Amino acid sequence: MGRPDVVAAAELRSSETPGVTRDPCEPLGPRRSPRGEGRPVRLAGHRDRRPAARRGAGPHGRDRHLRHRRPRPPAADAGPLPVVLGHEGAGVVERVGSAVTGLEPGDHVVLSYHSCGRCPSCVSAHPAYCDLAWEANFAAARLDGTQGLHRTGAELHGHFFGQSSFATHALTHQRNTVKIPPDIPLELTAPLGCGLQTGAGTVLQAFSASPGVSIGVIGVGAVGLAAVMAGNVVGARAVVAVDVDAARLDLARDLGATHVIDVRDTADLSTALRGVTPRGLDIVLETSGRAKNLTAAVDSLAPRGGWGS
Repeated sequence: MGRPDVVAAAELRSSETPGVTRDPCEPLGPRRSPRGEGRPVRLAGHRDRRPAARRGAGPHGRDRHLRHRRPRPPAADAGPLPVVLGHEGAGVVERVGSAVTGLEPGDHVVLSYHSCGRCPSCVSAHPAYCDLAWEANFAAARLDGTQGLHRTGAELHGHFFGQSSFATHALTHQRNTVKIPPDIPLELTAPLGCGLQTGAGTVLQAFSASPGVSIGVIGVGAVGLAAVMAGNVVGARAVVAVDVDAARLDLARDLGATHVIDVRDTADLSTALRGVTPRGLDIVLETSGRAKNLTAAVDSLAPRGGWGS
């Protein structure tokens, strides 16, 4: 049976060969190439896989953590090395495998997380809760254990987040490759694959926010700003953005935040949040991962309120 997978590639110079991927952030391992120097590796596609040209990728905390081995092994999500990272890619389809439907060369696509497509979560339209989510996204191999990236004389892992998009080409799967309108700038769409859908999805889907709710967002990076925009879309009566970066808070206000709190200017975050809505907030999304902010999120909730992190 064919594998309905895809390859993503960046704009190639005339001297480069399609089917070869160069990792601009050097493959990880005991021996690292000099910063900025890519290493050529062979991309082994299948007749049922499709290549797409990757023209954008979003650096993300998950990539940085794995690069620096945080969490440290033997934590399950540390993953094998050396590996080509990258999990927010966007590009143009170059070739389409025989088992792929709904996509063709020239299509503009965004690359997202992978899923098995067969477990109860996947068949009930909840692929983010796939039973094989770790294997599909962080084991750095296809679900059958094979590799599509190869380097002569050295081991190399790919398929990170089902894409490994820090490269000129990325071999992806039909399930995590989403067609988008061709007039959207590809360099701006890559964060849709993870950060933006996480923030907006938390507000719109996980919490099913409705008009009139109050929302607090602690940490307004890509995930937090997406949550701010989603709160504005649903008609929240209050959207409170919290951060330590004044520029981020200004952007949050531009994107729909009704209130902003600079943590550097407050001694007690939960008190500051309740200063906006004395009854407490209906929804709080904490994106910083700091323990004291998690505590503040819970302490600032209204009765029957909900929080996520």
